[in-house]
Formats: sequence, structure tokens, C-alpha cells
Amino acid sequence: MSEQPLTRAVLASVLADFHRDVLRPDIKQIVGEEVGALRREMFTHFDGVYQRFDRLETEYEALKAGLGRVEASLDAVEGRLEQVERRLERVEGRLERIEARLDHLEAQVLELRTRLGRVEERLEELIALEEKYPLRAEVQDLKARVELLHDDVRRLEQRLKG
Repeated sequence: MSEQPLTRAVLASVLADFHRDVLRPDIKQIVGEEVGALRREMFTHFDGVYQRFDRLETEYEALKAGLGRVEASLDAVEGRLEQVERRLERVEGRLERIEARLDHLEAQVLELRTRLGRVEERLEELIALEEKYPLRAEVQDLKARVELLHDDVRRLEQRLKG
């Protein structure tokens, strides 16, 4: 080396040369290796994230399609349920009318039984007094009418059971 006085400018120049020629290449190499490894690691992670996004997007589309099918099925079920409800309302209306008719028929049967009981009592009185009344034709007529009433009651009872 030349014998230059060691001044601040010379020292700065020597340090700059040392930094440029020695330190900088070493730092670049070290940092380059670290950054390269870090970059590779980051790209690997990004690739993994993108793959997961692809899977999630595929699953999302499948779920969306499945949900569409479920909604369509639910709409169909709701439609059928509305039909069933309308039919049930009609059946309930019919049932109420049938119950009213049945109540009316039961009242009529009760009235007929009461009347029949009175007729039978009167008939028994007439039979007991047959000796006093020579009107056998009237008694026979009453018996026939009672028999008809019995038939009417039987038919009404059969209709109630049926």
C-alpha cells in the first residue's frame, strides 16, 4: 500500500471498498439464500392455500346445488301439505254435517221409541179390554201399525249403525 496519510476520507474510501468487495457479496449471498428459502416456503404455503380454496369452492358449489334440490323438494312437500289441508277441511265439514244428521236421527229414534212404547201400552190395554170391545178389526189394524213402526225403528237403527 502506498503511504498515504490516514484521513477520514481515505478511511471512508477503504471501508466503502471493503463493504462493496467483501461484506456486500457475503450479505447478498446470505440474504439471498434466506430470502429464497423464505420465498419457496411462502409459495408452498400459497399453493396449499389455493388448493384449499379450490376444494372449498368445489364443496360450496356442491352444497349450493344440494340446497337447491332440498328447497325444490321442500316446495313440493309444502304444495302437497296444502292440498292435504284443503282436503282435511272439506272432510271436517262433511263430518260436522254427518254428526248433525246423526244427532237428528238419534233424536227421531228416541221419539219413535217413546211413541212406540205408548202405542204398545195402549195396545195392551185394548187387548185386556177385548171382551168389552167387539172391535177386533181395529185391534188388528193397530197391531199392523205397531209392526210397521217396529220395522221403521229397525231400519233407522240399521242406518245409524251403517
